Amino acid sequence: MGSRNNPGPYDYYGAAEPNEPMFILLGRDRDAAIVVKLWAMLRLQQIDLGLRPETDRTQVAEALRCATEMEIWHREKATMAKVAALEFDDRGVPRTGQHARRATNTTSGALD
Repeated sequence: MGSRNNPGPYDYYGAAEPNEPMFILLGRDRDAAIVVKLWAMLRLQQIDLGLRPETDRTQVAEALRCATEMEIWHREKATMAKVAALEFDDRGVPRTGQHARRATNTTSGALD
């Protein structure tokens, strides 16, 4: 796992051959964690069948950590976006959901 500011233990760019195709999944992609977990399960199956070396298990563990981090990052970003989208009245009360209905349904402007 790695990020732009904190590269992980595997240097995929450095390991790539010249002109070798690559595909990068970002945490903002809702499906990224699922795809990484699927890759990890396939790799574990190959290891268990003797088609891949046992040493690949460390890379699988890293991929699963990355998938978890992607899920956490995505959830936190979604939460921050919801908070940023809230509109507030001049008293600091959110103008969404129940508060918005109350504020628009009263004639005095006061919340019930």
